[in-house]
Amino acid sequence: MDVKKNNMFFKQLSQLIKLENPLKWCIITQPFSANYVDYYLKRGLKGHSGIDLRADIGTEVYAMCDGVVDKVHISDDKYAKYVRIKSKKIHGFGQSVFLDIVSFHLSKVLVKAGDKIKAGQVIGLSG
Repeated sequence: MDVKKNNMFFKQLSQLIKLENPLKWCIITQPFSANYVDYYLKRGLKGHSGIDLRADIGTEVYAMCDGVVDKVHISDDKYAKYVRIKSKKIHGFGQSVFLDIVSFHLSKVLVKAGDKIKAGQVIGLSG
C-alpha cells in the first residue's frame, strides 16, 4: 500500500465530508497507516490499515457521519458485535462514492440495519 498516496486521498476526502470522533475519549492503539500490517503479519494475522481505538468497556460509540446502517453483526467471533454505516453519496474526485465506516468490538449495538443515522448519534457501547 502506498501510504503517501493513501494519506493524500484521505486529506482530499476530509475536504468533502466532515467526520465526527467515534469516542469522546480514547487511546489510539493503531494510527491510520499501512505500517502496522507488518506487526500483524509477523504474528500470523491478517493486518488492516484502519485505526484502532481503545476505550473503557461500555463507553458510548458515536456515528462518524450521516448515513444508513448497512449491516449489524452480532456473534461470538473475533469481531463480536459491529455496525457498518454507509455514508451519504460523496461527490468528488470526478466520481460519486460512498464511505463505509465500521465500528467493531462493541459490547452492545443500539441501532438496526436500515436505520438512518446522524453524525454524533450513539450507535453502540464499546466492548
